[in-house]
Amino acid sequence: MEDYLCASDSMSDELIDLMCTCFGNPRWFVEFIFGNGLDLNNCYICVKENKIVSALHVIPIEVILDNISLKSGYIYGACTLPEHRKQGYMSNLLRFAQGRFVQNNYDCLCLRPARPKLKRFYSKFGYWDFFKSKQFSLSNQELTDYISNSKQNLNKNQEIDFSCLEKSRNEFYNSKNYVKYNLKYLNFLSDLYECADGGAVTFENNHVYCTCNVLPELKLLDFTCECSKTKELLREVYDKFPDFETYTIETHPDSTFLDNLDKNKHKLYYNSMILCLNQKTEELARKAQKQKKFPYLGIAFE
Repeated sequence: MEDYLCASDSMSDELIDLMCTCFGNPRWFVEFIFGNGLDLNNCYICVKENKIVSALHVIPIEVILDNISLKSGYIYGACTLPEHRKQGYMSNLLRFAQGRFVQNNYDCLCLRPARPKLKRFYSKFGYWDFFKSKQFSLSNQELTDYISNSKQNLNKNQEIDFSCLEKSRNEFYNSKNYVKYNLKYLNFLSDLYECADGGAVTFENNHVYCTCNVLPELKLLDFTCECSKTKELLREVYDKFPDFETYTIETHPDSTFLDNLDKNKHKLYYNSMILCLNQKTEELARKAQKQKKFPYLGIAFE
């Protein structure tokens, strides 16, 4: 018989082992996440025979729909030990966590499936496609050609002001529907990507988070940029990370700064899902969907 409960700090080592086993991350990387970004008060676990066999973490975020702030959580690191899969543990754990967040007056939960086929699994619990993203893919040569006539930034070592970047991110798209992250979380993500040989790159109020722990592709997350500054920001990225074969850029679905590229170079797609925990949130989300005003989950955890 298994038990479903909230984790405690004393379980951190076992939870680190679980994540390393399930996702194949190096231990130092997972230890950094647990030491700096994850709150075990928001971790839910399945225990069988005194062993954690399944777990998920929820990171508090704020989803804004029609300018209305919604108390929200982003599910991260949902996993089950390989030898205990297909026994319903994660299904029951999702239901358990959902009940807890309803009790705590949350409005919705969000998640980004690790693989497209997992969307079908999460849809059984009421999750549906909601957050959209626009993605571009450029080869090294295509990127160098694109930035060939851009100007050098004379302020390379400027300190990144994350509160300013978050503000500019929302102003660029002037949307009633968006996701807001707190400053502590943004700083944590920057440190995390630096540890993984990535980092945050900024040019004036334009910014991009780069994660490049998987060669030969560099992923540019939450690329926020004024159209007139696109080449300058991409030059900053290339100057810092010049040796990748492919540069994949992910950005807000309403962005237009690279739309002049070959249509084969970009796609618009649903990348994340939402579970509405009350009628008010369901109505706001369906309204945004009907108006095709899709929010962008942004950086979250990649």
